Amino acid sequence: MNQILHEQFLINIFDELGSTNTQLAKDALSKNLDEFNVYLAHKQTKGKGRINRKWQSYKENLQFSILLKPNISISKIHHINFISVIALGNIIKNLNYSNLNISYKWPNDLIINDRKIAGILLESLQGTNNEQLAILGIGVNIGNSPKNTTFPSQNLKDLGIIIDKITFLKDFLTEFKKLYNGWIDFGFRQYRKIWLENAYNLNKIISISNGKKEISAIFKGITEDGELEIIENNRIITIRSADISPNN
Repeated sequence: MNQILHEQFLINIFDELGSTNTQLAKDALSKNLDEFNVYLAHKQTKGKGRINRKWQSYKENLQFSILLKPNISISKIHHINFISVIALGNIIKNLNYSNLNISYKWPNDLIINDRKIAGILLESLQGTNNEQLAILGIGVNIGNSPKNTTFPSQNLKDLGIIIDKITFLKDFLTEFKKLYNGWIDFGFRQYRKIWLENAYNLNKIISISNGKKEISAIFKGITEDGELEIIENNRIITIRSADISPNN
């Protein structure tokens, strides 16, 4: 294992882990790790995504997890999903490549030109001193695209963006910390506005699935707390957890 100190973040680099989220959560409790520890694995053998999906891991890509200790209500922890994807989008926008349509797919995906570039898995747990912990796991397709995915994927290299994954990680951590501090100090409202300005398929018909039932409805937006808002049969419905996709 190698270590790199970047600002307040201690980046721990592993050749291989089962899951960066799982290992970081385990070590956070057993070793009482400090906030902003980062676990990066060049390969994950048991990488995981939302809704018990497997996250396909490639050494060319970036897969990492961050330990956070936000002194905030557990009911607000999911806001970190939105902050993270905005930070990812900002990093790519700052590279100043043309012909990139960057958008955010509810609740936690970064989309470029209608294909997924990055995904987020946020998990919460209680620390040894009853403090609230959050494990923020992120996967970015730097140089390889996962196969046979539920949503079309692509990678930055295929878009003509050549960037070292450690450089990308450092840039992300700097941007994320700025937004994270703003959320802690001033709340979610400013980030909700930014997210909506870049929302994928806003005001279009989408498919919404909870694993048991699938419906089609108009994607109206998100609530002040980040819940999905749809219009079905002229009624506004709020959904806290689901999987969405374009209505083909």
